[in-house]
Amino acid sequence: MIEDQNDAPQSKAFQEEWLIRCQELVDRYQPDMFWFDNGVNSRQLDAVKLRFAAYYYNRASQWGKSVSISTKSDAYLAGSIRDFERQGARPRN
Repeated sequence: MIEDQNDAPQSKAFQEEWLIRCQELVDRYQPDMFWFDNGVNSRQLDAVKLRFAAYYYNRASQWGKSVSISTKSDAYLAGSIRDFERQGARPRN
């Protein structure tokens, strides 16, 4: 079932668990890039996504390394790398 991107079906408890798991991945593996495939595009998830981005970028600053967040679509309004996985989805000039 395709859900409207304006609806956030995830409860606040789920969002907090998601954030904790993402933070654990950051701390455990210190990744150069964190890539989200789908499921985080809803604007109603912006608050928890921004909390994650702040955590990730602040940790990277502590490590002294550059990192990035990549997503499909526009999960983050700014500051992420958009992935154009399929030829048909690439931007047209």
